[in-house]
Amino acid sequence: MVIKVYISSVTCNNQQRKNQHTILSKLQAEKVDFIKIDVTDPKHNQEKLHMRELSKSRKEGTFAVPPQIFNDSEYCGDYEAFADALETQNLWEFLKMKELQDQLKQKIEDDDSLIGFNKEGEEEKKDEEGGEKTKEAIIEEEEKVVEEAKEGDEEEKKKEKEDTKETEADEKTNEEVEKKEEVFADNEQLETQESEESEQKTEIEEKVDKTEVEEEKKTEESENQE
Repeated sequence: MVIKVYISSVTCNNQQRKNQHTILSKLQAEKVDFIKIDVTDPKHNQEKLHMRELSKSRKEGTFAVPPQIFNDSEYCGDYEAFADALETQNLWEFLKMKELQDQLKQKIEDDDSLIGFNKEGEEEKKDEEGGEKTKEAIIEEEEKVVEEAKEGDEEEKKKEKEDTKETEADEKTNEEVEKKEEVFADNEQLETQESEESEQKTEIEEKVDKTEVEEEKKTEESENQE
């Protein structure tokens, strides 16, 4: 069961880029394992076709565009559906992972039941031989959770920096493409102008040649009459 997020790393649409970043960041924050698939990469052409075939476009007669989310080969939805799931707190249902979430919740509840608390809210001392957790073990686990949360925050910040660099690189690439297109257009216009001038020159030369031939013919006729 793998969550797949289809994105486009080459896009001039700022909203599309923002939607992609929101999805990736939220999945990381929720500790959801996923893989990112860039449909603009030629090596992912087959995945791109798969996305277009199974995704649902919101505009009739057009292909669905990234970001799109799948659970393995099962379609989950686009950004709008993802945002609705967050708003209604149904993210796990949206990701087709509700059963897994229930299993995790049950495991947490089972673990909590092993700790045990008395009526005053103080932790009861447990017999290690009975397999129950001691106060020291609980504190150690809490510290571990805090440390993991810090690592997750650092990883998210690192990811945001990488996404920012990718965005800047994409913008730079788009600028270079636009410049090349402008140069190409200028060269094409120059070639067209040169071609027109060449045609005009040829026409003038043909007219001059024709005029000379006519004058020679008239001169010959005049000489013959004499």
